Amino acid sequence: MNGKRRIVLWVIGSFLILGLNIRRDLYFVSKKYEWIPIETKTLHRSVTNTGVLEALQVSEIKSNVDEIVEKKYVQEGESVKKGQLLIELSRVQTQLEYEQSKNSYLNADVEYKKISRELEIQKKLLKNLAVSRSQVKETAQSKEKSKSTLDIAKRQLDIVRQKLESTSVRSPLNGVVLKDFTKLGDKIAPGKELVTVGDISRFIVRTKVDELDIQQVHPNQQVLITADAYPGKTMEGLVQKIATQAERETFAKIEVIIDITKPGDVALKHNLSVRVYILTEEIPNALGIPLKAVVQKKGDRAKVIMKKWLNLVQEADVTLGRVAGDEVEVLSGLKSGVRVGVEKGSGEAP
Repeated sequence: MNGKRRIVLWVIGSFLILGLNIRRDLYFVSKKYEWIPIETKTLHRSVTNTGVLEALQVSEIKSNVDEIVEKKYVQEGESVKKGQLLIELSRVQTQLEYEQSKNSYLNADVEYKKISRELEIQKKLLKNLAVSRSQVKETAQSKEKSKSTLDIAKRQLDIVRQKLESTSVRSPLNGVVLKDFTKLGDKIAPGKELVTVGDISRFIVRTKVDELDIQQVHPNQQVLITADAYPGKTMEGLVQKIATQAERETFAKIEVIIDITKPGDVALKHNLSVRVYILTEEIPNALGIPLKAVVQKKGDRAKVIMKKWLNLVQEADVTLGRVAGDEVEVLSGLKSGVRVGVEKGSGEAP
């Protein structure tokens, strides 16, 4: 009896050890994966690209003068009205240039008026043969040259007057200060960015679609938009415009403009990086799994790790269908209600 009892105890102990080892292995396998519940739903096939969120109307104001920042009236993020004073630049160099241009214009005007009077006098004298016809012709040519000089001086004066007025930097539209590039005392050269103002009442997304996919994209097509800055949140939009010609990079790409129609809970920000899903097809009543859940793939056949009742983990052979964004349709091998494993820290799907 003692021998039989030892055998029974040995068998029970072996089963306990085996069970503990299995439980331990299941625990470590379970911890290795993130388990995604699978259910029947509508999958959306799409043309997927990265893009940039932009305010619908943006104005980047640059300096026309070589001056210094003297006063600032707004900061980034502040709302502004069209015509509102944003920055004042010094006028030392520009005022001097204006005075010089003004003097050039006044001198040219005086000269033109002088020659014009002289020509009128000569025309009267010509009737009495007091001057020669060639002399009158020469004075008329001098008047034309003087008029040309006056016109050039007038255009130059207008240009410098506009430069002088631009030292008072004003908002060209109602909106928000998106970017301030200056500090008090900064030396500003012509062409230097001063401030960017944008109308943030509406936003668009600019994206570039590969030439091989562009035939699937049409105006008014529905678009889903996500941003890494706002995980789990989705914006909606519509294709607004498709460029008429491609841009050459490594491969030809065509710019597509998307109008944001439903921002959801996302706080829209100018120049935010986003990912766009231009919806091209719906797959109703489909069983979809994350692409990253596929651990082996050969043609339409693949393997996935799944967890069933009692948290049992096993490998499943599945038949795959159409890819829809970050998911792929499963035609056979899985049922709704199970969970599939996505290895933590996994990269691209095979």
